[in-house]
Amino acid sequence: MKVVLSTVGYGRSGGTESVARDLSWGLLRRGYDVTVLTETSIGDHAPLKITKDLNVLLTADVVIQVGIFSVMDYEVVNRKRHKVFKAPMLIWAIEPDLRLMQWCVDLQSGISHDNVILGYSVEYGRHRLAYLGIGNLGMKIRYGVPTVTGRPGFRNKRGITSPKMFLSSGGFDERKCQHELIKSFTDARIYDKTLYDVTLVITGHRGFHHTPKEVEGVRVIVPDDRQELMDAMFEADLYIMNSDSEGFGLVLLEAMFNKTRWASNKVGAAVHAEDLANFGWVYSDEVGLKRAFRDYGCLDVMSAYRFALANHRIECMVDDVEAAVKALMEKSGK
Repeated sequence: MKVVLSTVGYGRSGGTESVARDLSWGLLRRGYDVTVLTETSIGDHAPLKITKDLNVLLTADVVIQVGIFSVMDYEVVNRKRHKVFKAPMLIWAIEPDLRLMQWCVDLQSGISHDNVILGYSVEYGRHRLAYLGIGNLGMKIRYGVPTVTGRPGFRNKRGITSPKMFLSSGGFDERKCQHELIKSFTDARIYDKTLYDVTLVITGHRGFHHTPKEVEGVRVIVPDDRQELMDAMFEADLYIMNSDSEGFGLVLLEAMFNKTRWASNKVGAAVHAEDLANFGWVYSDEVGLKRAFRDYGCLDVMSAYRFALANHRIECMVDDVEAAVKALMEKSGK
């Protein structure tokens, strides 16, 4: 079967890019003929085929779109709306935006409902589809991440000598709210002297304009590579995702695989118990975040680890996508 997987970029860092990479290779290993259609590709990914030629859609048996926020994503859906290609399509929205979903499958759009499935990965995505009256088009696709764990040595390498370490990552992107996290942490230290025993480590990528500055008790580090980030995760006592928006928050799964406790703002997979909310400390304001600094130790890391292992390996994600492809073929009569 010829699969065209459309996504924003390939070979770059980022959650969507990681999902596209792991899914494309997972399908390739299972015998699918996979071509990745993307605006930007970095590196050699042979034997995987990479192209930016939209005409490849004409040769597809099925189209899988991972994303829905780039120029390429828009163009692929627009071509589907105008019947430029016939292949059935799995539209897997990373961020389940109401207007976007409605635009994709509005009955006036030209897309037959027998020819499309809308993938979602968080419970509120299902709620939004139901709200639009197209819940029958939805299918849950579990995210899967590599079960890579960190190694001891990050604290020693980076000269972190405090008894405890909290960690936050996110590329120094403004929506990760790392500046706000630093302020909450430094404010909390004024009243809670036990936080003098904690170093808050903020990590990200070079080149961002919103890179935080170090203050007392806070280190800002650009990891050498992804493995070093996993090493930091492995040695962290608490991972904190303070974002104001997330499609899912794959880093929470990485924390769970590393048996690291996590705290998260009420976004992405931390919103509902059907996703990950039962496995971390979920807060909705600064008071809840400051409580997490003190009370996170009550979290059961082994329960979280077992759940991630059973439900969020890459194989689980590929299983769900295969099931969606099978359902697409059946309902489109192929």
